[in-house]
Amino acid sequence: MAPNESFPEGSSSRKKLIIGGVVVGIATVVGFIVWAARVGRQLDGFQQELLLSIVDKLVLASVVVLLGYLVQRQLEIFKRNQSLAAEWAKASIAAYNRAFAAIYSLDYAGFLVLDAAHNAANASKEQKKGASAVLATQSAAYDKESDALITILKTDQYLLGAPFCKAASRLVQQTRSDINNATGANPPDDEERMRRRRERLRLRQEIVLYVPAFARPPASDIHFRLPEFESEDPASSGEVQTPVERDEQPSKK
Repeated sequence: MAPNESFPEGSSSRKKLIIGGVVVGIATVVGFIVWAARVGRQLDGFQQELLLSIVDKLVLASVVVLLGYLVQRQLEIFKRNQSLAAEWAKASIAAYNRAFAAIYSLDYAGFLVLDAAHNAANASKEQKKGASAVLATQSAAYDKESDALITILKTDQYLLGAPFCKAASRLVQQTRSDINNATGANPPDDEERMRRRRERLRLRQEIVLYVPAFARPPASDIHFRLPEFESEDPASSGEVQTPVERDEQPSKK
C-alpha cells in the first residue's frame, strides 16, 4: 500500500464514526420521546407539562449541539483551506521571483551576446581576434544563464504553471535563434535585428500576462510592481537605452 492511500481510509473511518454517533444520538432522543409519551399517559396534567417541557428542551439542545458541531466543522475546513492557500501562494510567489530573476539574467546575457556578435561582425582584422574572444565569453555566460532558467522551469513547473513555463521556454528558444542568426555566416541587417528584437519584447510581455492575480503586487502600491520591459521604441518614451539597444536600432538614412 502506498503511503498516501492511508489518508482516504482514515477519512472514511472518521466519517463512519461521525455518522454512527449522529445516528446513535438521534435514536436516543427518539427513544426518550417515545418513552416519555408512554409514561406521560399515566401522569396528571402538571406532570405531563413538566415532562413535555423536559422533552422540548432536550430536543432543542440536541438540535443546537448538532448545528454547533456542523458549523464548527465547516469553520475548521475553511481555516484549513485558507492556511493551505496562503502557504501555496507564498511558495508560488517565491517561484515566480526566482523565475523572473533568471529571465532578467538571461535577457541581459542575451543582449551582451548579440552586442558582442554585432561588434565581431563589424570588427577590423586587427580587432577580430579580441572581438571573437569576447563573443565566446559572452556566449558561455548566456549558456549558463539559459541552463539556470531551464532548471527553474523544470523544478518549479508545478508552482509556475504550464502556460508560464511554455512562454518562458519560447523566449529562450527565440533568443537562442537570434544568437545563432547573429553569429552565422550572414549576419542580419538592421531591419531584421529590429524585427527579432520586437519578437523578444512580445514574448517577454507575454510571460508577464501568465502571472496569476494572487502573485501580482497591489496596483496602487508604487513600491511593488511587476517587471516592466522596455517599450518598442525606448527613445520615444524617454527611457534610457543600453548600448545593445542603441546598436540594435536601424540606422537612419
